[in-house]
Amino acid sequence: MPKIHVTNNFNKNVLVLFTGTTLAQAIPIAVSPILTRLYTPEDFGVFAIFFSITNLLGVVATWRYELSIVLPSEEDEADLIEYLCFLIAFVFALMLFVLTLFLNERIASLLGRPDIASWLYLVPLSVFFTGIIQTINYRLNRGRNFREMSTIKIIQTSSSGVSGIVLGLARFSLNGLVISQLFGQLMAIGSRYFKKKIGIKHRASSVLHIARKYKNFAMGTPGALLNKAATSLPIFLMSKLADKNQVGYYGLVERSIGAPISLISYSVSQVLLEEIASRYRMGLPIRSKILRLSRNLFLVGIIPFGVLCIFASEIFKFVFGSEWVQAGSYASVLSIAFFARFIVSPLSSVFFSTNSLKKLVLWQVLYFFTTFSIIVYNYFNFEIDAFLILLVINDLTMYLFHFVLILSVTKD
Repeated sequence: MPKIHVTNNFNKNVLVLFTGTTLAQAIPIAVSPILTRLYTPEDFGVFAIFFSITNLLGVVATWRYELSIVLPSEEDEADLIEYLCFLIAFVFALMLFVLTLFLNERIASLLGRPDIASWLYLVPLSVFFTGIIQTINYRLNRGRNFREMSTIKIIQTSSSGVSGIVLGLARFSLNGLVISQLFGQLMAIGSRYFKKKIGIKHRASSVLHIARKYKNFAMGTPGALLNKAATSLPIFLMSKLADKNQVGYYGLVERSIGAPISLISYSVSQVLLEEIASRYRMGLPIRSKILRLSRNLFLVGIIPFGVLCIFASEIFKFVFGSEWVQAGSYASVLSIAFFARFIVSPLSSVFFSTNSLKKLVLWQVLYFFTTFSIIVYNYFNFEIDAFLILLVINDLTMYLFHFVLILSVTKD
């Protein structure tokens, strides 16, 4: 791994958040060998579907208003945005719960998994928790409290991991993976607001004023939903057409590799968002910083992703048990796409920092439709290996285009 010199506050902040996030993700990876011996591939399949649904809806739980928290010069205005996010997340979750009461059986049938119908009742709660955690992260980002951001992530993953093990050992009759996910989210929120009270005295007129002032962020909600839908579509297709064990194998790959990469990328982008916004306002060079960061991400990732690509089956067999060798073969193929996301995804915050949301929405729409095309094709010709290869080709192509768009808005 290359030595990264800490020469300025940006690098220090990245290092603090990257280190904390890496530790936070090391926890679920460390407990996964235990969980794979306590839960079946079918259990992991149920969790993968539940997680994909909540992850998809969670990205729009606050209508993207949390992104605007870093912008106001006054703390009172940031407080109003935070409160607005909480309010939207609550109303959105309540609407989801009402829909679930009437449509849960139909949704489960549509996914080809009637056994997840009862779990859909917990989706609104998890989506609400997701919206609150996202808001917390951006509020801490505003104050550059990156250590606390890391601490909250560690609390969430450790709480989820430990509770998952305890429920598995207790032979809990329900899916302990889903319950532990909710418990981890609850502990993360509690760690932030255990001592800090949430203000509720904001006047409705002030909240409405803030909603109108930053409505451009809400207008980006459809694009964000399409982008997340593109990453969720594969698991939905597999739940409909694939064997239950295959869904579980794919779910383990996403849990042990995909999710950590997403969170690490998200953490780096949190630091980059504020840094690039400041440089953009002052007219300072941006492209050179983006190129340097992408080079470092490439150098950091080339060895572990290369090893994963070649030896994933052996690694999964040794770490998770012989029952999970097939998941290793999936990871071997998907590692190439994961590597592309690892390099490019953290740079996406540049679009927000430079007020270039139209290009980001363009990419999100294209990415959704290219992924959707693969889903439609495979719906009538499903074969797991060919399906995974097409996903990798699509990701390589689209993330290269994504990187080109990033460079186009960061001219020095």
